[in-house]
Amino acid sequence: MNDINLMIEDFYKSFHQIEELELKRDIKCLTLNEYHTINVLGERLLSMNELADDLAITMGTATVAIENLVKKNFVKRERSQEDRRKVFVSLTKKGFLALENHRKFHKKIINLITKDLNLDELESFIGIFEKLHINLSETLNLSQSQKIYDFSENIELKITDILGSRGLKDFFFNENIRIGTIVKTLKKGNNTILLAISEKEIELDKKDADNLIAVQYF
Repeated sequence: MNDINLMIEDFYKSFHQIEELELKRDIKCLTLNEYHTINVLGERLLSMNELADDLAITMGTATVAIENLVKKNFVKRERSQEDRRKVFVSLTKKGFLALENHRKFHKKIINLITKDLNLDELESFIGIFEKLHINLSETLNLSQSQKIYDFSENIELKITDILGSRGLKDFFFNENIRIGTIVKTLKKGNNTILLAISEKEIELDKKDADNLIAVQYF
């Protein structure tokens, strides 16, 4: 397993280095993150909220990124005619040239790294890679904080946040449910969930349980 981990790390590091070297030859003023922002934006006209969601970053980070790309004339902003408070962004002509450059690089690098593989090897690789991607996506979903009721039964969870009123938080505290506590979902009913905490069990109604935010504990 350690060999797989090292292989993935080395592959990503080499790919990243080649990408940076190749793209910098054509457009020196763009960072890799800016290239990726341009790639995500593509041919679309997006609101800032939509762009931030697609990039999986905060609005503040997206605003800074777009501000820099506007200054470099790769992106333009325009206000909605219906709602002047809403701002849309899209690529300029210069931005489309950068987008095409980024796409050409990816096509080139894929051809280079698969040049010695025959059709059977390519098909096997694609099949294995699809399985790896599915597993990675599932792991990502499990690593994201959710309400504990949204998890399946017999799953160990780590509490990451506790919401609700002061009284409800005190109740959880008295039951030894705090941020960082490890709990296990035992059984879910229509409006209840049974949890195991240390050596005891506690049943919560769904309304209260929705105030406990957790991630899967590995």
